[in-house]
Amino acid sequence: MWALNFLQNLARYVFTSGNPFAPGHHLDLNGPISEASPETRVRAAVFAEDPELGAIDTPHGRVRFLQVVGLTIDEYAAIERWHAERLLETLAPKLPLLVTDLDRGSLTDDPAVAAAIEEGARREGSATGGLFVAEAGWRTERSGWARTKRTTLTFGANAAARIGRVLNARLPFGRSLVVAARDGGVEFRPGAQATVRDVGGGMLEVQLPPAVLDELTEVLRPVAGSHHLAGASELTVEIVRSRIRDQDGNVVAEVG
Repeated sequence: MWALNFLQNLARYVFTSGNPFAPGHHLDLNGPISEASPETRVRAAVFAEDPELGAIDTPHGRVRFLQVVGLTIDEYAAIERWHAERLLETLAPKLPLLVTDLDRGSLTDDPAVAAAIEEGARREGSATGGLFVAEAGWRTERSGWARTKRTTLTFGANAAARIGRVLNARLPFGRSLVVAARDGGVEFRPGAQATVRDVGGGMLEVQLPPAVLDELTEVLRPVAGSHHLAGASELTVEIVRSRIRDQDGNVVAEVG
């Protein structure tokens, strides 16, 4: 029954949000895919075109069949650092028809799989252009007699390391990354020098040179605290404690 319950939750999300799923979309479930199997390592999911049904043409248009593929957290992290389709191609020989097995371990424990992921991520970088997280925001303040402007970027501890991993797999390849929450967020872009710009709609654009990127990813850890970046005097990074909630809104864990 766990699979039916999980699909029902996905359908409820699509119905209430109006956001459909497509091949390559992926999500961290913040817990086991099945509440009846709390010990399972499958705690994330990715959507793929069904390897058996694929897509068909009907009198009303083309219908694509999607399959939900359960992943471990290590496998999910590999998607964010690399590419969903490439990862599934790598896992396919060990994951027949992409069927979810609640009892399996992480396939990244296989040396050949781990090597393929590392090589692919090193060569191609990340295809993940955006992360939607629970806590991501910013504020700009002026202080001192010179009214110096300082911008504080705020991220939840639960997503901090994840943001750092994807930044390192995007910006060095000349690609941007949007980290968004419900009311706004930050778009990070590679640049020759550190700059900050309010682009409206609750979004801030931050350009980072390689040295400042290294500083930023160093402080993006799941520990609450405030950090000044030496290479960007106008930027402060604040990591706040995250509260993980279940489907009913109850706090089940805290990070940071």
